[in-house]
Amino acid sequence: AIKLNPAYGKTQANLGIDFYQHGSYQAMFSKEQSNVSIQPNSFLTYFTLGIGFLNKGLFNEALKEFKKAENVEPDRGIIHSQIGEIYLLLGENEEAVEEYKLALKDDNFASKAYNDIGIVFHRKGDLDNAIKYYNESIKADSTYVMAYNNLAIAMIHKGKNEEAEKLFTKALEIRDDYVDALVNLSVLYIENNKLDEAMNLNKKVIEIKGDYPLTYNYMGIILREQGKYEEAVRVLERAIQIDNKLAEVYYNLGFTLSKIGKYDDALKYTKEALKLNPYYIKTRYKLGLDYYADKMNVLIGSQLSKEILVNASEGQHLEYFEVTKKPPDIFGGVFEEETDSTFEKEDIKLKEIENLDKKKSDAKSLFNSGRYDDAIDIALDVVRKDENDMEMLEIIGDAYNVKQIYGEAEEYYRKIIQISSSRETTLLKLARIIFDKGNYEEASEYLDRVFSKNPDNINAANMYALVLWKQNNKERGIEILRQVLEKDNTNIDALTNIGEIYISLNRNEEAIEAFDSILKINPEDYEIIKKKGKLLCSLKKFDEALAVFQSALKRKGDDLEILWEVANIYELNDDFENAIEIYKIIVQIEPSNVKAFLRIGTIYQELENYSSAKESYENALKADNNSPEANFLFGKIMARDGYVREAMERWNHVISVSPESEFAEKSKNAIEAARQWISIFE
Repeated sequence: AIKLNPAYGKTQANLGIDFYQHGSYQAMFSKEQSNVSIQPNSFLTYFTLGIGFLNKGLFNEALKEFKKAENVEPDRGIIHSQIGEIYLLLGENEEAVEEYKLALKDDNFASKAYNDIGIVFHRKGDLDNAIKYYNESIKADSTYVMAYNNLAIAMIHKGKNEEAEKLFTKALEIRDDYVDALVNLSVLYIENNKLDEAMNLNKKVIEIKGDYPLTYNYMGIILREQGKYEEAVRVLERAIQIDNKLAEVYYNLGFTLSKIGKYDDALKYTKEALKLNPYYIKTRYKLGLDYYADKMNVLIGSQLSKEILVNASEGQHLEYFEVTKKPPDIFGGVFEEETDSTFEKEDIKLKEIENLDKKKSDAKSLFNSGRYDDAIDIALDVVRKDENDMEMLEIIGDAYNVKQIYGEAEEYYRKIIQISSSRETTLLKLARIIFDKGNYEEASEYLDRVFSKNPDNINAANMYALVLWKQNNKERGIEILRQVLEKDNTNIDALTNIGEIYISLNRNEEAIEAFDSILKINPEDYEIIKKKGKLLCSLKKFDEALAVFQSALKRKGDDLEILWEVANIYELNDDFENAIEIYKIIVQIEPSNVKAFLRIGTIYQELENYSSAKESYENALKADNNSPEANFLFGKIMARDGYVREAMERWNHVISVSPESEFAEKSKNAIEAARQWISIFE
């Protein structure tokens, strides 16, 4: 079109918007500049560009373009309507109303102007005026679905749910694809426990609109209320992928995760929610502003409060309630006299101090008694009063550390370091968390701070040796640990760490010596006993390893890891009877352990006890009917007993469920061999 008529400004403007939609800002800008040069006073150029910015949520840019269009044609109702909408979205209510009044001069835009003025009053909490303007909008255009939608929400705020449902239904009779009404009616159904009806409406929204975060949020709520927690989690996670700025989605995901015992994840998402909005609102209604502008959501709670939010495409969050504030008293405190109330205030301050001291004492006692959640709650009360109370910050960090919620622990330790950069105990704890995350350089920095203050700190030396180990400077790490052990040969951390470094260097005999030193100090150290047994196995000292593992099993007879080690030792020593007994203990503890059933079956097969082998493979298939190995081995037993076709069915099943596994290849070979065998008799 531009080639046919280079001066055609409308085409230039539309192409500019198309460039912008694809993110080519510079291309759009140059195209619009070219259009302005062709038609420097074109209302359409500025207006079209303004619409493009508005639909992208770039309100200030849009406002500039609309103002330019207004300068060209000041009496156009469509311009004032769009300017009013921007002021509305920016929270400049009075300016919005003034622009909409100018738009009312043009009958073509009366329905929108009345509706949007109603939104201004609605967000102020003035329901009567909101209802008045919504009805005026409907009088101006009986098919204006946004007004029916908004009037329905006003009815909900008036407590008239039945009228609201009728109005939503009326909007949908006019346009059955009006998403705002579908979403809002689903919210009304959720609040009235009509969950199936609500789910059907949300599914329809997905069909119409595709991925829509509000819809996924409400579907998550419905699924949670129905007890379908895993499905709810997946749906809510999808909502966050689409829009990571909706606080209620994080809240709902946190609540749902707590229902299935995933408390660490629940805490993480709740924390994110609090950052976005400290107030939880379960459901919100969407006020209808513009049918086509998907990027602009005007959301309002089911109960009127000042927590009202506008969510635009760039994630602007704007509170709209106008709150009358008392002007500050510039003479405050200058002319105050000492009265009885003055001394009462001092008494209150003293009581507050005493109360804080008691809370500190309670937090420490609760922590020491293992009541970590209660300790955190009380310590947080103190920190809210005094954010620099390092003792309470450390209690919170330590409690999270013990609970293995390391991200939270790290956050509180960092707060302490910001207050006091050389606090040794906190630096060491923070260094450990950072080390475990694999950030060895940062961990080393914190340890250097400790050494600069206390070069003989044994705990820092232990940690530094681990850092050197992970940085592949193992010999230097061993050297430092030996220095520690010269000062304290009973330091279990140093003995453990040096043992681990020896293992990484394949110096297993020296590692065993280190572990033996630990067991002399603490013969009941279960983890060290296990490590020593494994090292003895690696050195093929099976009798010694067996003795170590059996002593461990006396302390903890259901340790599957050790039971497997013992069974392997028996198999390596051809002691099949004892191996089978251990594997049977494993399946008693864990009846779905396919691997143990397969080991029993394989041993019986090697012993030519085929009936017992078959029984073991059947048990494996009961635990997992799709196990490639179990199906393949069971097929072999069936073929041996003459049931070749049944065997081939098993092997075909392996190929279908696990085509890339080694047993799929074995099954193909077995099927080919079976076919050749069958062909002899055909």
